[in-house]
Amino acid sequence: MQNIRWNSIDSAPQNTKEMFIVRAFNATQGLNRSYTSDPVATWAVDGEFPRWKHDFAPTHWCELPVFEETE
Repeated sequence: MQNIRWNSIDSAPQNTKEMFIVRAFNATQGLNRSYTSDPVATWAVDGEFPRWKHDFAPTHWCELPVFEETE
């Protein structure tokens, strides 16, 4: 299994590539514990994420995993 590298949402590729996005919460964002939303597979279109249905903005993105072909 490959390592997942989460990147700041500000660096997400635009208009080209599907990716996972999440929102990471911590105590400074109103929760008393760490929490990360479930990942959503989507793409960016001019800074918007069409499949992101939450009231809060995503904070991180990562590339989708590459799967090996099997017989």
